[in-house]
Amino acid sequence: MTCDLTNPIFTDEEAAGKHFESLRWPDGPICPHCGTVNEATEFKGESTRPGLYKCRPCQKPFTRHHGHATTNIGGKEKNKHLGKA
Repeated sequence: MTCDLTNPIFTDEEAAGKHFESLRWPDGPICPHCGTVNEATEFKGESTRPGLYKCRPCQKPFTRHHGHATTNIGGKEKNKHLGKA
């Protein structure tokens, strides 16, 4: 299997985020709080971090990384487990 490292998903943060979302949520964003599918609104302001959504039914915010293995579970211990093999 070959990998094209010039692909924008490897060089552009926004493209990488959208690619991650398409893999994680093929049917649209899933709220980690209430489980609703494709009922979230993405915030797109300049002061808003990329990948921030707000669920319309429960009104709670979440990100594309919420509940993922790389989420900051232990505060300062963020991603510490990724460096261990």
